[in-house]
Formats: sequence, C-alpha cells, structure tokens
Amino acid sequence: MDNKRSDLGYLGIDFQYRLAHHFMDDKKFFRDVYDIIDNNMFTDPNLKRFVGSLMEYYSEFDFVPSFDLLNAVMRGKAKQEQDLEFIDATIDKIKNTSSEGSDKIKQLAQKFFRQQNFVRFNNKITELLKAGDIDRLDELEDLWQKALGAGNREEIGINLRDNLGEVLSEVATIQYLC
Repeated sequence: MDNKRSDLGYLGIDFQYRLAHHFMDDKKFFRDVYDIIDNNMFTDPNLKRFVGSLMEYYSEFDFVPSFDLLNAVMRGKAKQEQDLEFIDATIDKIKNTSSEGSDKIKQLAQKFFRQQNFVRFNNKITELLKAGDIDRLDELEDLWQKALGAGNREEIGINLRDNLGEVLSEVATIQYLC
C-alpha cells in the first residue's frame, strides 16, 4: 500500500467506500463537509465519478439526492454502455458497504480534507508571496480565513431550504428535473 498522504489511498479502498456510503447515509455530515471535499482525492476512478456527481448535484440543487436519483443522474451522463455497468456496480457497492466505524471514518475524512485545504492554502500563499504584490494582501487574508473555517460549519438555526429535496418526494424531484 502506498503511504503517501496526498490522497485517500493511504487509508485504503474500503475506507473510501465507507466514506462515500456515509456521504449518502448521513446527509448532515455531507452538508457540513461539502465545502472541503475534493473528489480527486479518491483513488478509485468510479468513486471519483460518484463523489463528483454527488457534489455537482448538491451544488446545483442544495440537497443530497437518494442513491436512486443519483444513479439516474449519472446514467444520464454516461457516454458508453459499459459506463452504465460501472455506475450500477459502484452505487450498489457503496449502498451495501458497512457503516461500521462511522464516527472514526467521518473524523479521519474531515481531518484529511481540512489538511488538504491547508496544503492548497500553503501553495497559493507561497505563489502570492513570491510575486511580491502587496496589493494582494487582502486576498491572502481571505484565503487564510477560508482555510481556517472550511468544514467547521456551526448550526445556528435552520434554513428553510435545508433538506428541501429530502422533504419533496423523489417522483416530484425527478419530474422537476425533466
């Protein structure tokens, strides 16, 4: 096993499938860490595509879809017949993955993605500092604040749009998309 810490590979493929399962199973967890997730950190290409599709859907509709709805969305984007088999197999595997150790998986994932945000921040700040442009100091401060706050959402009240898709029936959601 490769022990580099630049992607989720060091935690193993089983960990990655469990994490994807938790994204779907614990919608609050997904919403809380959405802004720090990077689907390119997944080492399995099918998981990358799954998590990327989940993130795109959430970005557009502001809720976490069901497995069936996400399957339909991914199948709609498939370019080849073989892609459909991989989509179905990947979603079935994620859906049937054990949720054992969920607290530890969530904790490790959150720390990992936050760490990667700091790595990106470090790279960007080094680039900006080397340029020596003092007028970009505000940009550096904004990057720092984002790196510190990413993945640390505090629940203060509720937003009427929270869980909107979960409240609507899947049939109504699919009809809306068509």
